[in-house]
Amino acid sequence: MPADPTDTALMIAVRDRGDATAFETLAFRWDQRLVKYLTKLTGDVQVACDLRQETLIRVWRSASTYDDSYAFATWVTRIATNLARTHVARRQILNSRIATLDGAAGLHFSGESSALNRAIESEQSITLRETLDTLPAPEKELLLMRFQLGLTYGEIALVTATPESTVKSRMSALLRRLRKQMEESGLTRSCIKL
Repeated sequence: MPADPTDTALMIAVRDRGDATAFETLAFRWDQRLVKYLTKLTGDVQVACDLRQETLIRVWRSASTYDDSYAFATWVTRIATNLARTHVARRQILNSRIATLDGAAGLHFSGESSALNRAIESEQSITLRETLDTLPAPEKELLLMRFQLGLTYGEIALVTATPESTVKSRMSALLRRLRKQMEESGLTRSCIKL
């Protein structure tokens, strides 16, 4: 194996030989990327850490199903995204049941921790975060895959099982809409931090 093997080469070693060292290298490389991505999707660092762990467990357990005609990044992102979607859906169902049982109209459950709220430093960041948090999950995922994980449009197309041309057009429309919302809120492009 080369001195600095690609993620795909490492995953092939895991799949073909059960190479635990290759898996450890992948886990190390993807650890923080997954936490950041999953935190953005779920709004909760602790949940993101748990989902990262579950993602890596699934990578190990499902290694035999890995198709090396696709980049490892595509495969692991799909696993993480599906886990986050399931978690968010379950949380929404639970929160709606709690709200119904409580009957407390003023009760609001936020997906963000108070520590994360304290970390927001400026009014522009707050406005931008609020704008991003209002996006439907598929649009938020699209932005995070592109700008947080650095996936190409082709890789995003594979993760979402959507034609690449559709991914590009959705991204273009989404960015135009966000740009307009930013201008209406008085935000500048320099304050964007995904």
